[in-house]
Amino acid sequence: MHSEYMKRALDLAKAGLGRTSPNPTVGCVIVKNNQIIGEGRTADGGRPHAEAVALERAGQQAKGATAYVTLEPCSHHGQTPPCARRLIDAGIKHVVVACEDTNPQVAGDGIRMLQDAGVQVSTGICAQQAKALNAGFFLRFSEKRPFITLKMALSADGKIAASGGAPIQISSDQSIAHMHRNLRATHDSILVGMETVINDNPRLTVRHVPEENVHILTHVVLGDPLRFPDDSHLRDREGEAPLLIYKTHNLTEVLEDLALNHGLTRLMVEGGAQVMQSFLNAGLWDQIYLYHGSAIIGDDGVKAPDFTSVKNYLSETQKIGDDRLDIYTRQA
Repeated sequence: MHSEYMKRALDLAKAGLGRTSPNPTVGCVIVKNNQIIGEGRTADGGRPHAEAVALERAGQQAKGATAYVTLEPCSHHGQTPPCARRLIDAGIKHVVVACEDTNPQVAGDGIRMLQDAGVQVSTGICAQQAKALNAGFFLRFSEKRPFITLKMALSADGKIAASGGAPIQISSDQSIAHMHRNLRATHDSILVGMETVINDNPRLTVRHVPEENVHILTHVVLGDPLRFPDDSHLRDREGEAPLLIYKTHNLTEVLEDLALNHGLTRLMVEGGAQVMQSFLNAGLWDQIYLYHGSAIIGDDGVKAPDFTSVKNYLSETQKIGDDRLDIYTRQA
């Protein structure tokens, strides 16, 4: 049953994607006598941690129970006590860990703390799924950048906008809803170029999800701050949603700042064409979502970036109404 309980913990953690940065999203399930007595995920904003939530729900029953955790329990004192210590103090006898935490402040110390206290520890259950779930958190330490998703809608004739960059709906309403539920709702930040801000005046919000799943994305814009429109919707929401504007064209510097100084773990890149091409040219992406619509824009439309270099990474194709979604995935 180890894998079944861990899969439940992973489902809990998945619900926190894009909502827990700078912390990872973690799920915890506490089991006693083959019954789940407490469970939880890392709360929005990163606290309380999953273990604390699950232990609170389990109460005194936690003594002698088994805890399934999707990531090694933390061992360091931050704004809250170490989760490894919480598990020990609650009398947990066995902790099943999906994967170790690569954060230098943990890096195996959580497991050692549990073992030194006499707690049995098992590792590696559903490890690959757990690592993939928190890929952005791990990338902050290994590559000093967030997990990067490129997203773009293309017309049937390979265009992304009308003449002069004028916005036009390319994807169906079904595809737009799919994008919000599966991409914007699972990322903590979204990036566009200054031309997109000027031409589209986007809001970059999360929609088409239940109200409890709506969260605020950090807005990232590449371009000259002096060109930023005063009447931009992003400017109107600046007090509510963080707004970061980078004049530099050095993507490595931008991504490092987002990851290390702003704690962002999952970045969604929406365009426009030049920005998207710069990420493609630099090979800075982990997954790509291309929504193909059926509309014809014509020769005067804005041509899509060149996605030829990623064609061998196609991992999945879906039919969404009359649209087609191609997903490209680069394995870590």
